[in-house]
Amino acid sequence: MADVVIEPYNIRVSGEAGERLYDILKRAGVPFRTECGGRGLCGKCRLIIRSGNVTPPTEREIRLLGEDLVESGYRLACQTRIQGAVRLLVPLETRVGSLSVAYSGLARSAPLSPIVRKRLVDVQQPSLEKPLADADSLLASLNGERLDFGVEALRELPRALRRGSWRVTLSIWRGSRVIRVEPGDTTPENLGIAVDVGTTKVVVHLVDMNTGRTLGGVFSENPQVVYGDDIISRLRAALDNPKALEDMRRLVTGTVNNLVRTLLVDSGFASSEINAGVVVGNTVMHHLFLGVDVSGLSFSPFVPSFARPLELPGASLGLESVRMVYFPPVVAGYVGSDALADVIAVGLHLEDSPSLLVDIGTNTEIVLNTGKELLACSAPSGPAFEGGHIKYGMKAMTGAIASVSIEGDVVQYSVIGGVKPIGLAGSALIDAVASLLDSGILNERGFFNRDSSRRVRKSGEGEWYEYVLVYGEESGTGEDITVSEKDISELRLAKAAIASGVRTLLEHAGLDAGSLEKIYVAGSFGYSIRPENAARIGLLPDVDPSLVKQVGNTAIEGAKLMLLSEDMIAEALRVAREMKYVELSASPYFRRHFAKSLRLG
Repeated sequence: MADVVIEPYNIRVSGEAGERLYDILKRAGVPFRTECGGRGLCGKCRLIIRSGNVTPPTEREIRLLGEDLVESGYRLACQTRIQGAVRLLVPLETRVGSLSVAYSGLARSAPLSPIVRKRLVDVQQPSLEKPLADADSLLASLNGERLDFGVEALRELPRALRRGSWRVTLSIWRGSRVIRVEPGDTTPENLGIAVDVGTTKVVVHLVDMNTGRTLGGVFSENPQVVYGDDIISRLRAALDNPKALEDMRRLVTGTVNNLVRTLLVDSGFASSEINAGVVVGNTVMHHLFLGVDVSGLSFSPFVPSFARPLELPGASLGLESVRMVYFPPVVAGYVGSDALADVIAVGLHLEDSPSLLVDIGTNTEIVLNTGKELLACSAPSGPAFEGGHIKYGMKAMTGAIASVSIEGDVVQYSVIGGVKPIGLAGSALIDAVASLLDSGILNERGFFNRDSSRRVRKSGEGEWYEYVLVYGEESGTGEDITVSEKDISELRLAKAAIASGVRTLLEHAGLDAGSLEKIYVAGSFGYSIRPENAARIGLLPDVDPSLVKQVGNTAIEGAKLMLLSEDMIAEALRVAREMKYVELSASPYFRRHFAKSLRLG
């Protein structure tokens, strides 16, 4: 093993000889540009090698970077492997900046009453006549107000009092517990983080809790992906190997640490500490973040180890610069605090008529407000919407086809970043299938009508037929970009899981899709789709498109609301108690709906 130091964040990680810098950065949770997904096509994952032993430049690097840049120390993370200790710099042009709107979302307003408040206190010095202990002197200065002290605050108190000439600033957690003592007046700085731990991505927002303003946001792939794309694979890994559970905990907390460092550097608070954090995620991610045994989630009846909210010191979790962390309650085995945060952000529980929230992801949460109560379920939709198991699938980044329109042999498309396409985002896959259905090229069972278009051909593997969206001379890779029947089969399974979950909840409530007056589509992927095409393939209920509201990452917004408002914490606790969970595998309706939902449309 060799040390790899990553500047300007001063992140130190271990790597194995022969390991790509690309994989080391991903594992460390450092966000950086990688438009082609590490395939050596885009030349965007530029790094500067400060010192150390790495493999020589490849021909591809020299072609993409040019000899001058290579000679000055520039390399591509996807092409460079370590051979010993390395110190490198992620240059400005390679860093991922503030999150786009797809990684934030809609949120209602709430009264500002943050989870941590700061208070300036002038303390009476002890004397020979009144030799009070430091903590007692501080409490005596609060005019009878009673506060508890965390151990870190007690350790800081003596030095802070004397360095601040008996004037100190207290950070008070939830109105009753002193978690930090600083010399002098530091009340203007009161930082918090909101964290959404998804199966695919980890999103962190830095927040000024005094004003409620979001100072920045970054994201990274969830490094637990090394144990599988979906939560079932990770559950299996944790059961098969006890060390895997600890490794997954360490991977995700390390990623949060690195994202926080990135935010602090980019926001100008490099030497600051974070007073508070609120972490949300599905129940499996919640347990893995805490390193809690997941046996109960792995077998019927799929119950969590615990569901109540938690308040823990950040240090106990391995979070380096976060004083206290709040984990909202989870609802059930497969409906977590992220779904609860979704509900809080959009105010679904406040609707007085039937409305639906669908948070589309690798694990899709569905919540139905019947007008009288909340019903919730979870659908294992898998990674297809993020490009997983799709031959030319990729995440929605530069070079990905974002939208498609097809009429016979004529294909029109848009590409993120305005460059030549190198792959297909999930939103474009939905567009393509909807258009192929409308054009009569594809049937509802997911098979091509063989003679319907000159773009339909036998796949290279010979097992499937495929439709050529982009010929090689137009693509950024020189390869044809296609959609195959195998790809469409993956999409059918994913959309059927979601559609049957929606239909099952509606039938439990004695409702049909026509009774819905609002549909919230949450999640980064949900923000990018065309609702009419999602309805055309049967992913969403076939309703008036004006009823569909794409609200983005409401999980992170709900976490921020709880960070900034004690009222929202109390509201979330009430909603969690009142929400009724429907286990799809035990529902008499689900299997019937799933079989029907496999058809497109």
